[in-house]
Amino acid sequence: MEKIVPPDLTDLSTVDQFFTDVSSGNLPDFSFLRPGVDYSGEPEEDLGNPDAWVGQVVDAVAKSPDWNSTAIFITYDEAGGFWDHVAPPMVNDYGYGSRTPTMIVSPYVRAGVYHQQTTNVSIW
Repeated sequence: MEKIVPPDLTDLSTVDQFFTDVSSGNLPDFSFLRPGVDYSGEPEEDLGNPDAWVGQVVDAVAKSPDWNSTAIFITYDEAGGFWDHVAPPMVNDYGYGSRTPTMIVSPYVRAGVYHQQTTNVSIW
């Protein structure tokens, strides 16, 4: 199978570089962060690690010069993680539907919880 990668690898960076960019006010227009092993919140992991990692990202951005023009979308790529506090809904006789949370952190987001069924198929 052919490995598919972005055509311009100069656009790829590290989480360490993200934190450097945040602190200097040099965030790009769009950043996509992916936690590493032990930080994704999937079963068998210590739940403190992913929560701490997300907290560090949000805290760094909130204290940065870019905070007033930034929105942070926190989502998951699959159901079944420890974030789900209820069983997923049955969609048919064969199995469960998926439940994946999405949270938006921004100075422009209204306070509170908004419940809306939607999809996280594309967040670009």
